[in-house]
Amino acid sequence: MAEEGRDLDAELGDLGRWAAEQRVADAVGERRRTAWLGRQPDGAATLADLLVTVAERHRAVVVELTGGRRHRGVPTVVGRDVVELQTATAGVVLVAFGAVRSVRVAGDAGDIPTRTTAAVTELAHELGRWAEDRPEVRLATTGTAEPLRGTLLAAGPHLVTLRLTGGDLAYVPLAALAEVSLPESG
Repeated sequence: MAEEGRDLDAELGDLGRWAAEQRVADAVGERRRTAWLGRQPDGAATLADLLVTVAERHRAVVVELTGGRRHRGVPTVVGRDVVELQTATAGVVLVAFGAVRSVRVAGDAGDIPTRTTAAVTELAHELGRWAEDRPEVRLATTGTAEPLRGTLLAAGPHLVTLRLTGGDLAYVPLAALAEVSLPESG
């Protein structure tokens, strides 16, 4: 019985030492994390910050989407969740931030501000504005290769309505949008 007590005391001692080592390791980790955070800028740059800076400098970008599509153009409007690009090949294109895989800027974009100056607009608002004119558009969703083509009839905070070229109506959840192109006329 006395031997069992010594074994228990030894195990408790080992457990106490292990707990003390864990507390030290946790404290060291917390100090490292705090030091790392202290070296970071007040607000980290966002995609909107980058695109606003590029737009202000009238620089072209190549935006690659999750589906593999790419658009080369100059940002003209930057919002909370959308960038409007003026492109030479597809005309005006709205790209949802949720579908952006990468943004490539030729050379250096310069210093990127840590606070956004993006316009207070969103994808739903921009599409609603476009829908007033009932334009012909090409609408691509995330993960699909073939875009839908037709007349943009309506856009709300959750759903976009498109009259397809064949006459059918298509209803697309806003969250599924990757891009909407407004081809140049003529």
